[in-house]
Amino acid sequence: MSNGSGEDKFTELYESAIANLKQHNITRTVKILLQARELKDDTVQVDSLLGSCYLVLGEYEKAVACWQNILIINPNHKSAIQNLELHNRPSNQFWIKRYQRAVAEMEKKNYQVAGEMLKNLLLEQDGHVALYQLLGLCCLAGGDRDEAVKMWQKGLELDRSNPALREYMDSLPTIERIGIIPVEEVSQKQGGHSHLVWAASGALLVFLVVSSAVYVNRDTDSKASSPSVIKPARQTVVVPAQTKAALELKQADPAPQELSSAGSNYDVDREEQYYYAGRKAYLSRNWKSAVNNYSMVVSMGTGSYLNREALYYLARTNYVSGELKQAEQYYIQYLKEFTNTAYYDDSLFFLGCIYFRQNDNERAKEVFRQLKNVAPESGYLTSAVYRKVMD
Repeated sequence: MSNGSGEDKFTELYESAIANLKQHNITRTVKILLQARELKDDTVQVDSLLGSCYLVLGEYEKAVACWQNILIINPNHKSAIQNLELHNRPSNQFWIKRYQRAVAEMEKKNYQVAGEMLKNLLLEQDGHVALYQLLGLCCLAGGDRDEAVKMWQKGLELDRSNPALREYMDSLPTIERIGIIPVEEVSQKQGGHSHLVWAASGALLVFLVVSSAVYVNRDTDSKASSPSVIKPARQTVVVPAQTKAALELKQADPAPQELSSAGSNYDVDREEQYYYAGRKAYLSRNWKSAVNNYSMVVSMGTGSYLNREALYYLARTNYVSGELKQAEQYYIQYLKEFTNTAYYDDSLFFLGCIYFRQNDNERAKEVFRQLKNVAPESGYLTSAVYRKVMD
């Protein structure tokens, strides 16, 4: 193919990609752009659009790769620089990490837990097709067909050409034929116990979940190389000498003024209720209510997933509300009790930030050194506060 014909073909493909993008055909746009990229050495124009498409689809690592490719060609490309800075912001790193945890819960078939996590993520960022795809599957697993359809339709509004979502929608008549039966009817016949309201009978739900595994597994398999998803090394944090005594602290008074003094008389079965009440308050920036509810969960000391999440969010809530001493105590407690967990590097980072805000740069440096040792690929290492402390 001559240079002239190659350039003409590139222009044709690029214009077709733009037209499909305007029609919200994101998946189709990606396929066309990948063809166009094969025809041209300078891929800045294509990679810029590809990065945006991958971001909408929820393929964050591919989006980052596109922006990094642009900077190899043009180190001063403003849009790519800004996109990478936004991607590496601690708040966005935190969102992606929680998204990956929701995916992990789905892989373990904990659809109710995963669904709640995805709903919370949706409240913060709602422009990702993958979020609606997986949330719809969780809704279907819980027997809520209408909500599943609603989620998939929302996803199709973002990407009308998405093959997985269209396959799900095409499969719905099969769901109607198979039917949805109450789990309690099944459990009565089998002598089992039911805590879910509904379950999809037949193999259709399994098929749908497995058909999404191509997306799910691709993200989870690439965790080790992703700058956004850190799996901390299995080691115990060594906090600065000045704070070692704080490691022995437990929550002597976890219940602020709104809680009853009968803190030991709560019902552990209400752990989930307190956790989600705290989560709701946190998202609405009602810090006092969030602290009260998270404190109740932490005080139960069950060691459960919710107990662990509540401890981190209790530290986080105190941090964002300016209660730095309380936040320090809870971050240290988290680091002691939950090594090798998802928020280990987050806790190190924000503990260092606390010391920085207290003008204690020596302790901040020591904690940040541990952060680099535990999570050398962490996006937190590119943050302004990290650079300021370590320079």
